[in-house]
Amino acid sequence: MRNPLRAGAVALATAAALLGGALAAQAAPAEAAQPTLTVGPLIFNPREQGDHTGSIDIAIKNNSDAPLNNGISITEPVANTFNFDSFDGADGCIFDYTDDNRTIVNCGLALSIGAGETEIVTIGFRSSATPQPYAQIASTLGHVRVGTATADFPALFRSTTGSLHDARPYVPATVTAD
Repeated sequence: MRNPLRAGAVALATAAALLGGALAAQAAPAEAAQPTLTVGPLIFNPREQGDHTGSIDIAIKNNSDAPLNNGISITEPVANTFNFDSFDGADGCIFDYTDDNRTIVNCGLALSIGAGETEIVTIGFRSSATPQPYAQIASTLGHVRVGTATADFPALFRSTTGSLHDARPYVPATVTAD
């Protein structure tokens, strides 16, 4: 003979386990797909004015099923080289600094990136470094972050002859007091 009390307790425990598991599964939302970042090197090109300019294009691919409205954080590879007049696709920036005085900009994306879409953010740079007859490479990398996705990029100074080959280490000019 079956014990109705025991059968009811087993049914209640089974239902609680099933419902509890379903509720727990609903309570823990699925982790959102992170964007993919692609960024090339920053090439500083010499100008007749005796300085350098360059820019990077940051491709942000939204891998989720929802629009991407994250902010973007960019750390310059060489101190004091952001050209704030030449930011396209990022706005409302606030600033921070690394221990070695490179600027970090934290900006909003100017446009929402649709599910599965890719948008380009272009960031301009300007350096007062005197153009040299040889290429140079910065010792520190620039850094980009959107959500938890990150990418690093090098900075090269093109020589006055147009070459990027056999780059020497970039050494910023120092100012001395007389």
